[in-house]
Amino acid sequence: MNLIDHLEQSHQVQRELLLACDTDLSSFEEFRNELLWHVEEEESVLFTTLLALKVCTKDLKAAWAEHAKTLAHLQELDKLPMGTKYWNEKFIEFKAGHLAHLEEEEEDFFPVVRRSVEGKILRDLKR
Repeated sequence: MNLIDHLEQSHQVQRELLLACDTDLSSFEEFRNELLWHVEEEESVLFTTLLALKVCTKDLKAAWAEHAKTLAHLQELDKLPMGTKYWNEKFIEFKAGHLAHLEEEEEDFFPVVRRSVEGKILRDLKR
């Protein structure tokens, strides 16, 4: 299993936790931790490797921008009292955007990475 496979597994965990938040807000902290791990892995391992290999650079700029936007939304949620009407409205917005981001990454970004980087390099990039 390579890093992309682990990141895709993380996407599934994030989806499940986001959906669990609809009925159990205690899942939000676990989601938050999974998301922060995911961003750290992508940026510190995958993105830096892609930069060093000089592949997917256009996609990387967009991916970093998406991460910045996601983290900004997460910080906004962190500042609000959880479970309030305003927090719930912001969470619904965040959840929709984040689910779309996960899908886009899986359908557009990861396939490009898989085609651009040799299998051995991907296998060596492990969690």
